[in-house]
Amino acid sequence: MACRMLVGMGKLPVPRLLDGFKLMAQNKNERHEHCDRPHHVHGDGWGIVTGRSGKLKCYKNAIPCWRDPRFADFYGADLDFIMLHARKASPGIAVKHEFTHPF
Repeated sequence: MACRMLVGMGKLPVPRLLDGFKLMAQNKNERHEHCDRPHHVHGDGWGIVTGRSGKLKCYKNAIPCWRDPRFADFYGADLDFIMLHARKASPGIAVKHEFTHPF
């Protein structure tokens, strides 16, 4: 299965990126060839790396971003780097924290 990733650098519109990422993970983004397939939801964990002035922080969880109360904490962040990952586990692979990216 292919995961969903989003990376941004520079002056970032963090709320817009987070909103778009959440829609992408829920398979509610723009129409495409797989959009009508419910199994393309990426709800098997998520992670984020945030950066400001060269200092990076990482957070990840094995629940969907839209169910994680910590997701909202990042909306007010002043960042110059962001990396977001939404996991869709391969069949037979467990949904666990250690399998969630990034890092």
